Amino acid sequence: MATNSLNYANAMGLDSIALWDDFVESFRNEIVKTPSGHLQWAWSSIRNRTTFYQNCILPKVAAHMSLIARYELFRVDASFCIPPATRSLIPIIHVESENNASSASHEVAKLCALVGPLKVLITCQKWTSLGGGSGSEKRLLAKWRKIICSHQSHYPNNGEIGLIVGEYSDKDKHLRFYSTLLSGQARAQPIFAKNMADVPIQVPTCPDAKARWKHDVQAELTAEKVLTLREAALKETCSPRSRAPAARHRC
Repeated sequence: MATNSLNYANAMGLDSIALWDDFVESFRNEIVKTPSGHLQWAWSSIRNRTTFYQNCILPKVAAHMSLIARYELFRVDASFCIPPATRSLIPIIHVESENNASSASHEVAKLCALVGPLKVLITCQKWTSLGGGSGSEKRLLAKWRKIICSHQSHYPNNGEIGLIVGEYSDKDKHLRFYSTLLSGQARAQPIFAKNMADVPIQVPTCPDAKARWKHDVQAELTAEKVLTLREAALKETCSPRSRAPAARHRC
């Protein structure tokens, strides 16, 4: 279902499953289109991976969904907001990115407490036994779903919580992604796999989305301050106590 066909007037009335399906499809499409060298760069360090999601992936996913990505709004890593008819930004999707899945319980609880039709955790972990060794899927899904279950009686009908996991196997040199709904009971399904053996690192040149967001916020604050000062000056000019009677006639 195309998200642009959804009516954003009632955020909590949106089809959370349709939002999730669109989010996963958009995320997968952007990963597929990403050059292998950029993926190799993203997985070369925790900082690179965070930057990669923030600058190269999430802004494009939001744009595909006809939404606007904003960062650190209410101390959330990323929020997808309805394009404003006014200056207010209304988030309908919250995204938390945590590089260490074993310590992501805080992020899961945080997503539970946020209001919205869709919340998403993006993390990195040795998830399955593909590529050798044992994965942590069964253990972490049970742990996170227990947290969600404990919140549901206090936050009923509070949308869906989705999960996307990136997994890089040192044994078979494959990068894989999986997705599932944490608010459901299904196992995570594979959505992407690529052989990364001998792929050279290539640094992406995506714009700094967070810096641009901060610049936009500062510009809005400056505009609001200028408007407030102009309104105050006009009010003073039009005040009965004004010493300029001719100016009062223009009010």
